[in-house]
Amino acid sequence: MQRAEQVLDSLEQQAMRPHFKFDRLYRNLFNADFYRYAGHAMAVESPAVHAIIDAMRCERYRPSSTANEHSLEDRLVARTVSVILRALLGPARPARSALESIAAQWPCIKYAIVGQPQDHAGSLYGALVVESLRQRIVDGRFRRLMQALLQSGLELPPLYNYWVADVDGIYQRHAGSVVYVRSGGRFLFGISTDSHARISVPDIVGFEVNEYRLSEGQSVRFLDCDVDGSPRLGIPSEILRDEIRQFSRHGRPAPRSEWVHLSESEITTRYFARLREFIDYYRFVPGLKRRVRKLRFYALTSLSMTLAQKLRMTRRQAYERFSLRERWRDELAKLEMIN
Repeated sequence: MQRAEQVLDSLEQQAMRPHFKFDRLYRNLFNADFYRYAGHAMAVESPAVHAIIDAMRCERYRPSSTANEHSLEDRLVARTVSVILRALLGPARPARSALESIAAQWPCIKYAIVGQPQDHAGSLYGALVVESLRQRIVDGRFRRLMQALLQSGLELPPLYNYWVADVDGIYQRHAGSVVYVRSGGRFLFGISTDSHARISVPDIVGFEVNEYRLSEGQSVRFLDCDVDGSPRLGIPSEILRDEIRQFSRHGRPAPRSEWVHLSESEITTRYFARLREFIDYYRFVPGLKRRVRKLRFYALTSLSMTLAQKLRMTRRQAYERFSLRERWRDELAKLEMIN
């Protein structure tokens, strides 16, 4: 099969033809190199990729039904579909770039307008977004897969980017009086003056738009971060609790017994891939190393318990045998964690 880069380059060329109709997109999901290209920062083993491909061939792949249950494989499929959509529709600015922009470049803000897809939009929203591309994407299998991913709560940033492109025009009209960032379908206007011209954001089916005045101590939620008027980024407490819950039971560290059948290498890789994704996303939050101490304790304790259960040894023995504390430091060093 062709390398992913070659296929994507061909799709980008075809996308420049305004009336070109895309068929046979789904077959790209049988190509293991697409998963390699899309998941370069994810620790997904080859057997898992081949299992995904087998499920795709039989059209029996189904993503998990809720965001808290999405597996590494689900997120890899969403990234792979997003890579294909990016070639067709153009790139969406990565969330990390938007957060970096807020952390490094914004002035103090007094008002904020936040827009985001509604959590309860469900099948209607997914159907509408996919339907909007029916004239461009005629591959029914690929459209059904997109809709299934959206319904399950997985995100396809290029698709959101396409759906809310009109919002960018608002910024052009107000350039100079507002600061603006967007990642896919999530956007944030920051206004630094007390009196500001009203900004009218168009009604978009399946999207929620809120306006806030940032008084002392108040913040708004954007891209799963708290943004205050300074502006400064923070990790919402409930998101940190949800992440800790992946490694605990009844408020205490617990093993992931469902992973005991995996090799020691794959168990360790899965834990650290999850931690690496979380920490890399929030790397612009001040004092992040201090904020994730509790997460580190629960994750590494859970990992040592899982390894101990598999190898029939004590938790301390597993901790030392696999050098978990040193591995944690290595991961932080790779992410250039300095705060």
